[in-house]
Formats: sequence, structure tokens, C-alpha cells
Amino acid sequence: MPPQEGSDEFWVEEARRRPEAFAELVRRYQDRIFSYALRMTGSREDAQDLAQETFIRVYAHLDRFRTEERFSPWIYRIATNLCLSHLKRRTRTAVATAEPDPDALPGGPEAALEEQEARHLLQQAILDLPEHYRTVILLRHVEELSYEEITRVLGLPLGTVKTRLFRARELLQARLQTYRYGDPYGLRPRPGVAPSLP
Repeated sequence: MPPQEGSDEFWVEEARRRPEAFAELVRRYQDRIFSYALRMTGSREDAQDLAQETFIRVYAHLDRFRTEERFSPWIYRIATNLCLSHLKRRTRTAVATAEPDPDALPGGPEAALEEQEARHLLQQAILDLPEHYRTVILLRHVEELSYEEITRVLGLPLGTVKTRLFRARELLQARLQTYRYGDPYGLRPRPGVAPSLP
């Protein structure tokens, strides 16, 4: 059965016949892939490079994609693999934060500062997660992929995905508590050092 007209899978088939049609897939996913890479790496420059490399690889391997499958898990699998490879090579972690417009939020500059601090804390907590936890959190709660799609992206059994997501949420909540209320007992792990979990 041919893909539904206008779907991502339809545009994959179009791009196979007409290379210029690939621009539609780029238009649909460029912001999402950039944002995902930014949250994975914490670096705007790295995210731009990784997003570009993702689309280069997608275009180079369009013939491998099966149009009876969904396109989004396939492109996220490519982006995830690139991000994880990049993180393994990188020795330092930089945190990228967006500066909000103080007048854009109700309550003026004070509310803007609180919103900025909350976003910064969440972003830092996500960046501090071990990569395998960070990945499932972002795919599920930011990119809004289903559990089944995440299993295809990561090549993991459904039970493993659910377990990782459960532990990632617990760890993320604990880190946010630490950031908000301090670490009087020295429980916060050093950056780049993964905590031991059961």
C-alpha cells in the first residue's frame, strides 16, 4: 500500500525520484532535530553540525528506509547515534541557555528571571544525566515519541526502555531537588561521572 499523500513517507518516495523533494523533509524536521541535538549536547554549534550531518546521512541512505515504517523514528535513530558518538568524543560539556525577553512573560523581569532559572536548572539536570537516561527522557518527553518508536530508535526491548525511563525520571527529579535545595551531604555526582544505580 502506497504511503498517504503528504505524509513523511510520501515525501521520502518523492525524494527518491526527485532529489529536490528532499527539501520538504528538511523543512519538516530541521528545527526538531536541531532542538533534540541541542538538548543532547548543550552546545548550539555542535547541534547545528549534528543536525546537518543527520540530514546528509538521511539523504545518503534514503534507499534503506522502508516506507511501510514511520519516518520519524528512523531519522531520530540517525540523530541519536550521531549525538551519542559525538558525546563519547567530547571531553567537556557546555550548557546552552536561551535568554528570554523580560517583557514577554507575565510579571515582568522578575518572572522572566525565575522562568530562566527554572529552564536552566532543568536543562542542566538533563545534561547531567548519563547519556542512556538523557536519550530516553528527550525522546519521550520532548520529542514525544511513543514507547514503540523509542524501541525502534534505540534498538532496545520495550521493557528496557520503560525501565530506563522510570530510572531517568527518578534521577532527574533527585537532581532537580539537589539543584534547588543544595547538596549538604555531598550526594550530587561530579559532572561527567555517572551515579551508580541498581
